[in-house]
This record gives sequence, structure tokens and C-alpha cells, in this order.
Amino acid sequence: MAGNSALKRKRQHNDDEKLNHTASVQFAREIKKIKAFEIQKVVKTLAKDPQNSALTASVEHLKSLDVAHLARRAMLSLGLDPPETKKAKASGSAAAGDNFELKALEASFLKHKRLLPLLNTWKAKAAERANKLFREENVILKQARENSKDDIADFLGENHKKNRPGQRARKQKALMEEQRKSGKAPPPSSTVP
Repeated sequence: MAGNSALKRKRQHNDDEKLNHTASVQFAREIKKIKAFEIQKVVKTLAKDPQNSALTASVEHLKSLDVAHLARRAMLSLGLDPPETKKAKASGSAAAGDNFELKALEASFLKHKRLLPLLNTWKAKAAERANKLFREENVILKQARENSKDDIADFLGENHKKNRPGQRARKQKALMEEQRKSGKAPPPSSTVP
């Protein structure tokens, strides 16, 4: 019966959280595959020339690449909201050259041909989600405008009158008469057919 209680405690996730989690998992999985592929490629060339220090440094840079960080950057580039990372990012005392090389390596990973189909798929899903949110917000705003009442006037005890047919014309006529009496408006022309 312990399994049933675990189901009862399970938190309900909304659609956005599910979408972002799925994207995060898929990006992390694909970037991990690309990382392994790139490391294997460099190790094969390193096997032919074991004394090459540039290749050794390249392998170390590839190994130090953070998959979760790359997945987060890919999601942010698409406008998705990546989940927060649980572990604090270790602030290493790397040289500026290493940092620049890591940034260039991350940029090349995000442009990798194996990652492009996944990026295109999620770009379409993100656009669909944005359109859905836009439509939902518009519906809410339209409903708010249609049912708008002056709540402040009601609170202060002011009477709210509907605009009955002819009410505006009568009000306008009264204003014109008042202006004529004060001398601000010219007298009405007497061209009545």
C-alpha cells in the first residue's frame, strides 16, 4: 500500500511545467550524446598523436562542459523557461582564455547539426505555446472589457445610469444652451426645413 500513498502525494504539474521539463530532458539527452561523440572523435585523433597538447586540452575542455548549462542555454534561446538547477554552479578559477574557449565550444555545440532538428521542433512548440497564451490572455481581456462596471463609482454611492436613446443628444443640447447663455457659443442658426 506504500505505492498508493506516493501517488496521493504526487504534485500536479501544469502544462508549462510539463513542457519545460520534457524539453529540458530531451536537450540534456541530445547534448550528452553530442558531447560523447565529440570526445570520441578527438580521442581517436589523439591516439594517432599522443604528444599533441592541443588535443589533450581539447579533450579536457569537452569533458568539463556542463550538459545542464548547455540545455539551459538552448531552452533560453527558444524562449522556454528552463527548470532551476539544484546544484550551485562552482565558480572555478579558470583563466580568461579557458573561459573564452568554453564559450566558443558551447556556441559550437548549440549550432551542432545533430541538435538542429531538436531545436527546430522545440522552436515550433514554443511558438505554438506563445500563441496559445496570447489567445487566452486576449479572451480574458475581452471579457474584462465587456463586463466592465465602474466599481469605484458603486463603492462611493454614485448612481450609474445607462445611456438611453436620446440621452446624449439632450445632454449636448443642454450644454450648448448653457454656453449660449454665458456667451461662449454663437446663437443657433434658424435653418429648419
